Amino acid sequence: GEDGGLRLVRVGAGVKLPRLLVWCMKHGLSGLEGMAGVPGDVGGAVAGNAGAHGMDMGTVLRSVDVFSPDRGFRTLGREDVRCEYRFFGLKDGGKPWFAISGIVLALRPAGPERIRKALRDNIERKLRVQPVRSWSAGCVFKNPPGGMSAGKLLDEAGFRGKRLGGMCFSEIHANFLVNEGKGSADAALELIRSAQSAVWERFGIQLQTEVKLWVF
Repeated sequence: GEDGGLRLVRVGAGVKLPRLLVWCMKHGLSGLEGMAGVPGDVGGAVAGNAGAHGMDMGTVLRSVDVFSPDRGFRTLGREDVRCEYRFFGLKDGGKPWFAISGIVLALRPAGPERIRKALRDNIERKLRVQPVRSWSAGCVFKNPPGGMSAGKLLDEAGFRGKRLGGMCFSEIHANFLVNEGKGSADAALELIRSAQSAVWERFGIQLQTEVKLWVF
């Protein structure tokens, strides 16, 4: 559809982000170029309000389809949800939990070649400073308030390149936890908790995870 010169695109939550970016490029729809190199699915990107290069999913989100046990399926407008730094939530609370099934994005028409160049430039920039080609879920921790960098704190706490059980904090960017081939969830959790403790003891800062942890 269209709305004030913007094109509205409905996307299922299970669509891979790279696939969506290529589709948008081919159809001349701009707004998601900052997501180049970000791993995962559309639903996860919205649930974590993923972003890079000065934009996040909330920037282009028009509406979201959610399911919750107390309310069933419903479509919520942008005004009904909270999109903050690496946070997405429902303004009515959405208790006890909710799942995202699809979204509508508002994108701008643009030339495919201009979009292609922006995607390429953003990926090249990431390749210089992040382990984009490694097995990683992206940044582990949110940057703490006040403009500080979680990666810098981890680096200064001695966690760049720190390894355990096939997992390691990347040599390229300390805030990326990389699976070197046979890493386990137990090793990843132990490294995460060890890093949080070290940063707290040295700087008095409690790092919050950007990834979602399900511990049973």
